[in-house]
Amino acid sequence: MKTSTTRLIIILALVIGVAIGLFYPNPREKEQPLSSDINLSTRSIAEEDCEEENTLACGGEEIVEEVEEMTSILSNSGTITPAIIEEIKVNGFVQTNGTSKYLLVEYTDLECPYCKELHNSQNTDYILQQLLGGNADYVVKHYPKAFHTEALPAHQILECIAEQKGQSAYYNALDAYFKSNEKISLTLSDQVITSLDVNVEEIRSCLESGKYREKIFAHIGEAVGIFDAKYVPSTIIINTENGKWISYVGNETVEAVERELIAIE
Repeated sequence: MKTSTTRLIIILALVIGVAIGLFYPNPREKEQPLSSDINLSTRSIAEEDCEEENTLACGGEEIVEEVEEMTSILSNSGTITPAIIEEIKVNGFVQTNGTSKYLLVEYTDLECPYCKELHNSQNTDYILQQLLGGNADYVVKHYPKAFHTEALPAHQILECIAEQKGQSAYYNALDAYFKSNEKISLTLSDQVITSLDVNVEEIRSCLESGKYREKIFAHIGEAVGIFDAKYVPSTIIINTENGKWISYVGNETVEAVERELIAIE
């Protein structure tokens, strides 16, 4: 019975991921072809429409709704099976010591200001090292919002970089995106790519192929289907020994997170 339920949850997450993918523009139809020069940029965020982060053209209305609903540290909680935990690990770049009791999963959007705030705050590092005693695996997964039109290409580039240079390059690129003062765009992606000394032609080919769109949508389906995570950034902390998990949205204080960890023991 437990095996059947696990399979059903995994299938549901995959179906949600596929469905979500239908609402995203196909880059081969919506985007201009990438230039043949070293510069990847063929378009940037529409500055005339998005001069302010919170304008309706940039999805500001949804952002405001998200902020209004971030009233509680604990967004959700539950229990999952070892098979689901393993599936979560397999489909991402997990930083692990191989024997960790906990798994911290962060679903992020490279164009989201709150995701950037969380990444640059060092709160997650403190939670991993202090609250979880260094006994936690860590993985950052994709959750680009459809109204963040520049996010999906950047998330695909993360995967393309990892294809060339491996897991450490994935996290180095993620760090470079979030630490930049520039708005997310293919111009910024050029800078990230250059800083990591990757093959530009291979990145261009990888991006144009769209080969990682399905993986990205699977991450979103996983977040929604398993953890009911509707907002970004969403952080999930899982006790891998008993399957209990909690989730929270945004950049919560470590004190608030610490109070909730008892729920998974």
